[in-house]
Amino acid sequence: MKILTLALAALSTLLSLSAQPFTYQGQLRENGSPANGSFHMVFKLFGSPAGNDQIGSTADFDGLAVANGLFSVALDFGASAFVGADRWLEVEVNGTVLSPRVKIALAPYALYAFNAPWSGIVGAPASMPPSGSAGGDLTGSYPNPLIANNAVDANKLLSDASSLVKVSGGAAAASGGNIGIGTVAPSAKLDVVGTVKMTGFHLGTSATAGHVLTANANGVGSWQAIPTVPTYWQANGSNIWYNDGYVGIRTNQPQGALHVETGNNGTTTLDQSQTQQTSSVGAVEVWQSFTAGISGLLSQVEFLHGVPGNNAIVHMRIYQGEGTSGQELYFGVYNFAGTQLTWEPLDIPLASRVSVTSGNVYTCRMTVTVGSQINLVTGSGYGGGRSSFNPSVDLTFRTYVTNGYVAPGHLIVSEGVTRVTAFQLGSSATAGRVLTTDANGNGTWQALPDFIMNGASAGGDLTGTYPNPTIAANSVGAAKLLSDAGSLNKVSGGAMVNSGGNIGIGTGSPGHKLAVIGNALVQGTQGYDASGETARLYLGDTNASIRAVYASGLRLSVFGAADSLVLLENSGNVGIGTTSPTAKLEVNGTAKVSGFQMGASATAGYVLTANANGVGTWQAPSGIYWLANGSNIYYNDGRVGIGTNSPQGPLHVATQASSGTETLDQSLANFNNGRVLVDHWQSFTAGLTGPLVKVEFNPNGASGIINATLRIYLGEGTGGALLFTGNYVIDTNSSVNDWKAFPISIGSAPNLAAGTVYTFRYTGDSFNVLTHTGNPYAGGRSSFSATEDLSFRTFVQTGIYPAGFFKVMDNGTAEMTGLRLGTSAIAGQALMADANGVGTWQGPFTAGAGLALAGTQYSIASNGVVNGMLASDGASLGKVSAGIMTVNSGRIAINTGSPSGQLHVTSSVSDRTVVLGESTATTGFVGFGGRFTTASPDSPALVGANVASGASSTFAWGVYGTSASTGGVGVYGYATSGSGTNYGVYGRSTSSTGYGVWAQGRFGASGTKSFVIDHPLDPENSYLMHYCSEGPDPMNVYSGNVTTDANGEAWVALPDYFEAVNRDFRYTLTIVDDADFAMARVARQIQDNRFLIKTNRPHVGVSWEVKGVRNDRFVLRYGAPAEVAKPAEFRGTYLQPELWNQPDEKSQRHKPQPH
Repeated sequence: MKILTLALAALSTLLSLSAQPFTYQGQLRENGSPANGSFHMVFKLFGSPAGNDQIGSTADFDGLAVANGLFSVALDFGASAFVGADRWLEVEVNGTVLSPRVKIALAPYALYAFNAPWSGIVGAPASMPPSGSAGGDLTGSYPNPLIANNAVDANKLLSDASSLVKVSGGAAAASGGNIGIGTVAPSAKLDVVGTVKMTGFHLGTSATAGHVLTANANGVGSWQAIPTVPTYWQANGSNIWYNDGYVGIRTNQPQGALHVETGNNGTTTLDQSQTQQTSSVGAVEVWQSFTAGISGLLSQVEFLHGVPGNNAIVHMRIYQGEGTSGQELYFGVYNFAGTQLTWEPLDIPLASRVSVTSGNVYTCRMTVTVGSQINLVTGSGYGGGRSSFNPSVDLTFRTYVTNGYVAPGHLIVSEGVTRVTAFQLGSSATAGRVLTTDANGNGTWQALPDFIMNGASAGGDLTGTYPNPTIAANSVGAAKLLSDAGSLNKVSGGAMVNSGGNIGIGTGSPGHKLAVIGNALVQGTQGYDASGETARLYLGDTNASIRAVYASGLRLSVFGAADSLVLLENSGNVGIGTTSPTAKLEVNGTAKVSGFQMGASATAGYVLTANANGVGTWQAPSGIYWLANGSNIYYNDGRVGIGTNSPQGPLHVATQASSGTETLDQSLANFNNGRVLVDHWQSFTAGLTGPLVKVEFNPNGASGIINATLRIYLGEGTGGALLFTGNYVIDTNSSVNDWKAFPISIGSAPNLAAGTVYTFRYTGDSFNVLTHTGNPYAGGRSSFSATEDLSFRTFVQTGIYPAGFFKVMDNGTAEMTGLRLGTSAIAGQALMADANGVGTWQGPFTAGAGLALAGTQYSIASNGVVNGMLASDGASLGKVSAGIMTVNSGRIAINTGSPSGQLHVTSSVSDRTVVLGESTATTGFVGFGGRFTTASPDSPALVGANVASGASSTFAWGVYGTSASTGGVGVYGYATSGSGTNYGVYGRSTSSTGYGVWAQGRFGASGTKSFVIDHPLDPENSYLMHYCSEGPDPMNVYSGNVTTDANGEAWVALPDYFEAVNRDFRYTLTIVDDADFAMARVARQIQDNRFLIKTNRPHVGVSWEVKGVRNDRFVLRYGAPAEVAKPAEFRGTYLQPELWNQPDEKSQRHKPQPH
């Protein structure tokens, strides 16, 4: 396809507003390159840039020569074409209208003539221009009167065909006495091109009623009688009829006198689409779920191929819901072609299309049965479903849904028979009724008539033949029986009755739901004569029953306690909690009674005493019992042990140790992402107090056998105290949510405090784990980012206490593992006795300032020596710094004996930082590595000087600033004063080849960019400032002056690198000549770093300028966008908030002042 563009246009020889003809010069490009050859060009003049208001005649040039894109024509649109208003030129090339139209600018002489004052016109009457009020057909005042309303009548109008075009707004035209509407070349008295809408139609002065408008071979219509040719319906009064063949409606091949076809294939619409492409994957089985956006019939699914693959036979299934566990809705077999980056349509046959509902989720699954695999393109960002790969990867797919489908049907009336695919009589009817005719043949839906042919076979619940069918076996179910009390008596042969909803057996008036007069026998399925056979009677529901077990006895069961009461056959023993009682009553468990009697008599004070077999009898008490003394009891026959059977003193109380319970503390179980751990950490806030005994990770698929080290730190990150280190070998071959544990022995477990932040760190082999983005765990963060957390769990051992004892020894000494006195005390208090030996908590006792107390021993405390305790001498600094630091004349020296400043640090080690200021704070704006201030207006707060004189190293920096943050600043300067000429950053170079400021990369400014020099006319008091030109493209500008030779030509040579760093060249030529008017053009565009200027006469001075869009390696790699979205961390902020009436806190780089 050829694309024609008009690249350059110029007008000349227009010496006055009405001068005709004039010369039009232009440059024609074909597909971006200068055109060559012969072209058919048409030129039209218009009064607007897009309206249908052509002015003057059309200029048509067939075979116009174009050389290197250049052409020239003489145009003449009539004397009245240019009257001072704007004009636009439309150009058509080989039938293609170029857009937009070209606006014609007035030539210099014409522009002067149009704007010249009356005084500048030679020979103008003295009364010109007129002044005062206008009269006659005019109104208003001179020099700008208006034609008065209704002043132009028929006499004022010139009788010419063009007037009709004007007064009709171009809608009508006159030509040769004919009127045209919609055409400028009418061929009849009235020629209308388009639709004619009218309220009535009159053809001729007379006509015969019933005649129709009939066309002859030339399309001329007249009133004629209805033709007898059998292609028309005939009239008979108010009826019409057709008697010359079959009539077809929506079919051109009717099969009967009347044949009507119905049906509608519906409209198929693209429903869901995932067109993003990021990678290509191969699979033998894969599925993709999607959410239907349209209700209708799923008619097609398309997938985009990745790399070319072999032909494969694929089974496609559609399921309800996400995944393949829902109901299967469709199954089909398809052949995958495997063409790269081609949509593979999988059509679903009309009869098998799946009905989908908008908002519901469905899944398409493909399984390769023949062939190696299918190669599909994947992407991300489809929120309506997921693929079988993982939740964030989707297949590139499209689904199509059909709406409005109506099954085909027909009505055919042929040979007296009517055939239809469906039949509806009336808008409603009762199901099961039949079409029944009355005496006049009118059919209506009626109940089934009561007549059946004799000898016909009976069906339904009947068998045999009519008129004597019988009820079929097993056909009378509960629904067929009439609900009456007498039926039960009949079907039971009179043995059972139903009275008032009660069932009676052996009685006609049962008083309960089941009343039996006589014996009732409940037997098992084998007649209760087999070992273990059971006969059961349920009470209330199946949770309570009385059960007779053959040769075993009677058993009572209730909910939750089977065989809770057992009565054995033969022995008559009763068991509670046991099925084999060995006594008349045996209770397996605790028996609670309100009283207890054994035997008919006993001696008061006797106690129940067991023999060796556990049989108890009333016996007199012996010395192994506590004895009573009034309301007190005592024991005087040995030692007493509580919790121990080996007491070591008169009283020995022992308590057992508790290992506690392993309790889940912190957990983030959900996930939406995956990561690989190599050396990463996760912080968390402990919710429980106790030893940390286990950390678990949620794996993202198998990683095999890994060797790893787990470390626990205090605080967030790995800069705090190390609390635990352990080495592990873990088998990670598992699925998602099969948590992998890193256990910690109780002896090595770090003790956590609820509410305190800790960090666990993983280092070792690559371990695939799950994570969640969006900061779902607010108690900590991971080393990946502040808003991404590992899927993890921590476990704390709770309820731990050690074994203990309290002993009263034979010598009267009390020994114990712990002592609690009172309900409260102050930490550090000591137990002190008064004169009566009564002990209370006293203290705590503390040492004085700078001292530490250990028992009764005092020592100088760690960090106890403070400023006030030190003698003011310089020698102390040397001692406490091991000789590294000294004091000389009030100045501090490090590694030098002659400090030249208040702090003087020297180092001769080549790879060592002399002064290092480091802050480990991870938040806030006060964690500075160093801060320097000065109150002197003439002194810098910090001087960085590289004194390596004559060194040529590119690393000889005076100040070096770096930032590892993605939105950081290596060096930040901020002049905080709101007035005066101050500088955030000031750079200076005294070398003629140096740079005061150098930017390696982009250089930007939110304000103006300018050069500032001392003003050449007032250098002591003023500056001269010039500003950069701005634009959406990075431009290079080249300019110069040349003079054309005797042939009117001048070659301009550009730098030899010009075409290597520029593209999209733009040219500007200005004539610099004191002689007559001259024209200049670019005769040959830039090639081999030069271009040709040509003028219409020789020896003409031309000032030229060429601009090119930068095309060097930097722009090619990094681009130069004009509009860029702000990074997420800067959204809602401004470069200069004061320009938008916003506070300084809304600045992108706003920070509080350091302190």
